Amino acid sequence: MFNTIYQPVIAGLIQGLLEWLPISSSGQVMIFLASVLGLNLSIAYSLSIFLHLGTTFSAIIYFKSKIVRELRGSKYLLKLWFYVTIASIAVGFPLYIAYFRFLESINLDIVSLSIGILLILTGIVAFKVRGKFSTKSKLEIKDFLLLGFIQGLSVIPGISRSGITIALLLWLGLKPEKAVETSFLASIPVLLLASIYVASVSTLSPMGFIALITSFISGIISISFMISLAKRLPFHYFALAMGLIMVSMTVVAVFVFQS
Repeated sequence: MFNTIYQPVIAGLIQGLLEWLPISSSGQVMIFLASVLGLNLSIAYSLSIFLHLGTTFSAIIYFKSKIVRELRGSKYLLKLWFYVTIASIAVGFPLYIAYFRFLESINLDIVSLSIGILLILTGIVAFKVRGKFSTKSKLEIKDFLLLGFIQGLSVIPGISRSGITIALLLWLGLKPEKAVETSFLASIPVLLLASIYVASVSTLSPMGFIALITSFISGIISISFMISLAKRLPFHYFALAMGLIMVSMTVVAVFVFQS
């Protein structure tokens, strides 16, 4: 899978730095693994999902105090995890199976093009939230289910999980900082399950462990950046920044990795 130590480090950095930004980290990692390392698209796809294990632990460590406090107090976080995870699996697992089989019949150019198009569409959705005012502090069960449904779609590389879930949470009325925090917390159970599901002997090798550690460390940096961005930018500029970041990364996905 990995031939030199710099390869898992780069793969982990891409996953960690991009996971919590409104960019499709799995899409970028997949393109890197397939185009630079020459991995089979199906293997690259599975490995990109596995590397979410590192960034999931980034979220757990970053929010550990809040998680402990919430679990000791109200049942809000448990409800969030339960309903969002159930809905995410119901939508995401069939999509994962279908996309995994689809990869066997296409080439990297088609994958790169689709990732670029999906990133642009996700960026447009995020930009559209700029006219919504913040009105809520907590979500209801129907909001949890909708969030899970939307999160499940992000199993397809190119659909940014953080991008579309943050956009939805802003539409639902959460303030930017709360939307980012909720999006990250909601992802923990399903990303853990997905990472464990795709784990194999090759991914659990020393090289795979290096990639996980790298994604974990860089993931904490990425979380800190997004939380800081959400705190400092006014609502409209925050939504606009997400869209611009996603669209600009499309250029990287389609042209840089393919050159």
